[in-house]
Amino acid sequence: IMMSNESTNTHSPDPEKSGKTGPTNQNEQTFYLELLNTAPDAIWVIDAQKLVFEYVSAQMESISGYPAETLTGSSISDILTSPSYDRLKNLVHDNLYPDGQAANRFRTREVKLVHKHPSGERINAGVRLSLVYGENHMLSRLIGISRNIDRQVAAEKNLSESESTYRSAFESIATACAIIDGDTTISLVNREFEKFARMPTSQIEGKLSLTHFISKKEQPRVIEFHVLRRLDTPLVPRTYETEWVDQTGDLRPVVIAESLIPGTKKSVASIIDLSRIRK
Repeated sequence: IMMSNESTNTHSPDPEKSGKTGPTNQNEQTFYLELLNTAPDAIWVIDAQKLVFEYVSAQMESISGYPAETLTGSSISDILTSPSYDRLKNLVHDNLYPDGQAANRFRTREVKLVHKHPSGERINAGVRLSLVYGENHMLSRLIGISRNIDRQVAAEKNLSESESTYRSAFESIATACAIIDGDTTISLVNREFEKFARMPTSQIEGKLSLTHFISKKEQPRVIEFHVLRRLDTPLVPRTYETEWVDQTGDLRPVVIAESLIPGTKKSVASIIDLSRIRK
C-alpha cells in the first residue's frame, strides 16, 4: 500500500546506486497492489480525520457489495450501519494521539463492523484495525483487514438460542441440580439447588466448590468419586449417599446422582434430600 512518507518507513534502495529506474519501481508498486487484490481478506486504508477511503482492495466488494474503484474517495459511512460508523468514529476520537489524554489507546484492535449491502442485507465483518500515526504524532490513517463473519455470527446466535433452551429445561427440573467442573467448581445451578443450598445463585456459580456443601468428614470420599468419575472407571458409583451442609450449617443426609457430560470434564449432579423421606 503506497502512502505518504509521514506514515511509512521505506527501505527502497537509491535508484542511482542500485541501477533501478523509475519504471522498475512503478512495476514493483503494481506488483504489490496486485498481491493485495488477490489476498483472501479485504484490505483498505482510510484517512483518520475524514474517514474517507484512500485505498480499497478488490475483495471489499464481496463484503460491501460495491466495486473497490467506486469506494475510493468515498466516506466509509456510506457502507456502514450507523452504530458501526459511530463505533469507528469513537475509536478515532479516543486514539488521536498515541500518548497523552486518550484512555483507550491502541495500535491494533479487533472490531466488528456491520455493512449496509446494496441488496438491503446486513453483512457482519470482523476487522483487524492498525493505527498509523504521522510525524506530528497525531493519528493519520487506519488500515483495516476485513473478513465476512456472517457464518460465525449465525453460529453464535444458534448456540445462544440452544443455551437458552437447555437452560430453560435445566430450570424446569424439580430436583436440585448443578453442573460441576473438573476442578469441582459449580458452574451452573437451577432454582431448586438455590433453595436447597439456601444461597443465591450469584454466590454459587463459578465461585463455590461442590465440597463447600459437603460435611468435612465426607469431603475426601466425594473428591475421590469426583476424580475417578473423570478417569472413566467403573469403580465409581453413579449414585451415592453423603452428608450435606447448607449455608445455615444444618446437616442433612442426601443422595447425589452424578454423570459426566459426554466429551467434557463436566458432570451433572442432582441432589435428593433423604431427611424428608425418612421423616
